[in-house]
Amino acid sequence: MPQVRGGGRSFLVDARPLEKSNWMRYVNCAPSEAEQNVVAFERAGAIYYRTRKPIEAYEELLVWYGNSFARDLGLLENRKVTEKEDKGESTSPTSHLDE
Repeated sequence: MPQVRGGGRSFLVDARPLEKSNWMRYVNCAPSEAEQNVVAFERAGAIYYRTRKPIEAYEELLVWYGNSFARDLGLLENRKVTEKEDKGESTSPTSHLDE
């Protein structure tokens, strides 16, 4: 069964063994919003994921969870954040399904 370990602001989810995990073990945090190919969104209290563009076989699934989370991960330390990004507003299309 997956386990959550840690405390404070940092947690580690151990998704092993493979037979007890699901496809979410393959979703990773994108280095920037522009590099994401999967978008997370909330509807009726549940989190869903959709693609921004077609995903090739074996392509890494990358999602950007926003600037606050990125700061916690240390992804924004060396990058200037625009005012629009800092307010959490998207600067990229949300899905290839909207086209």
